[in-house]
Amino acid sequence: MRFHGARILGAIVLMAVLLGGPRPAEALLVWDWFYLDHESLLSPTSSVNAQPDETVLMHARLFNSILSDEHLTSSNVTGAIYGSPGSEAGGTTDLYNFDFGPSGPASYFAQFSGLDLAPGDDINFVFGTLTPSFGLVPEGSYTGHGTFLLTNGQGGFEDRQHSLTVNVLGSTVPEPSSLWLFATGLVAFAGAGRRRRA
Repeated sequence: MRFHGARILGAIVLMAVLLGGPRPAEALLVWDWFYLDHESLLSPTSSVNAQPDETVLMHARLFNSILSDEHLTSSNVTGAIYGSPGSEAGGTTDLYNFDFGPSGPASYFAQFSGLDLAPGDDINFVFGTLTPSFGLVPEGSYTGHGTFLLTNGQGGFEDRQHSLTVNVLGSTVPEPSSLWLFATGLVAFAGAGRRRRA
């Protein structure tokens, strides 16, 4: 009876071997990224404030989750996609010129050279640069059509999308008409002072 049980157990083990045996668990890469407040570089944000003539650096943070089973390395970071903010509906004019990284695609990938993030680690990087196309951007809020970071891991290609809104603040420089009214008021004030002395 014991022998018979051993034969059954042997058949089960052999079947498991023939079917490939228990497969090792596939490594899991859990990652994401988000934009950072461009003044403190600490807080996650979905919007930044800018002056009409300001070049905006799109500061961001890439992190490897503590739930990951593997490191996030430079070979995993495969690309990025950008959707322009300030595009006129149905038009072709962009209020900002965009370039990847702090100064172009080469600088974008250079930020990840030698990258090796263990689970729980992160790195700050510049997703892209927004430069006003015509010198000044009108006051208002401009949201991109989506920005994507792409990786390639055990599970194949993955992407994560986040958007950044640029809030262009009103110019602090007085308009010519305001300057004219101010100058006229000063002249009138000076004239009134002279009349009192006389």
